[in-house]
Amino acid sequence: MSSEDDFNSPELPSARQQAAEWFIRLRDKPPSEEARCAFERWLAADPRNREEYQAIQGVWQELDGLRENVFAGSMGRTAATPGAGERHGSGTGWRAVAVAAVLVLSVFTGLWAFLHDPGSYQTAKGEQQTLRLADQSVVHLNSDSALHVELTAGQRTLYLQRGEAYFEVAHDPARPFVVVAAGGSVRAVGTRFDVYRRPSGVRVSVVEGRVKVAVGGGAKELLNAGETVTYGNDGNSLTPIGRNDGDVLDWLDGRIRFDAAPLNEVVEQLNRYQETPLRIADPRLNDLKLSGTFRIANLQALPELLPRMLPVSLERTEDGVLLLRPD
Repeated sequence: MSSEDDFNSPELPSARQQAAEWFIRLRDKPPSEEARCAFERWLAADPRNREEYQAIQGVWQELDGLRENVFAGSMGRTAATPGAGERHGSGTGWRAVAVAAVLVLSVFTGLWAFLHDPGSYQTAKGEQQTLRLADQSVVHLNSDSALHVELTAGQRTLYLQRGEAYFEVAHDPARPFVVVAAGGSVRAVGTRFDVYRRPSGVRVSVVEGRVKVAVGGGAKELLNAGETVTYGNDGNSLTPIGRNDGDVLDWLDGRIRFDAAPLNEVVEQLNRYQETPLRIADPRLNDLKLSGTFRIANLQALPELLPRMLPVSLERTEDGVLLLRPD
């Protein structure tokens, strides 16, 4: 192209290709002041320009491993925006990889190949899993949980279909991070929070930053660090904001804690981590209280210990269910 502003030419068929041209040009050699100004004008001209440029940056980050393995030492990591101190590769190898990345983008009508985490993730009972998403957010999945992820150039939407997940959100104001669970949603930008889908409803607990919780009935709450709220699975109820009870993230440390917890709540928690279900045969036992901290790895043995801690007896049925009866 003959001048810096040629990158803004209407002859280019799409904002994506313009973004690709800018991406290659600015990383091929240190940009001149004229180029930097033209680039800023192009970004400001249309919100789609910035979205497409950030999308290509995301693709390039995904190719970092390949770039470093093939051309180790020839260039530095990509910066968020062109700036001083950024190293630029000058060999034909760097340009070949850059052009290849752009060609991959042009093959698809969208950016799904790199920006959409395919499918769903799930854990079995007793299993935990840590995921690093394409946007560099981290998700910790607790036992017996299921999560579906959709990342696009303009939105990050995660569907917690079952169980519990702790989210460490990568800061990206241009792409809202929304967790949908049952009848509500949790929106965050650059924060850490836990979402737990229970049979009785959904609990949201904020560890760092702030999130906005909205339910289908229209109610909304803004939660700060250390605060928690619950809502019904039908999305028609939202409790007042409360304080975290201190055990929200115990599971990340491999522990589960009960502080005068009703027996029915204890049973609910135990059933998340073991294949053999535990049932309360007599509802009069529901309100018995249990306190203590237990290792998740040892929870299989806890049902056998309950008769020593509470006035209950344990009975095994033919189908493998464990029943708690009055002692």
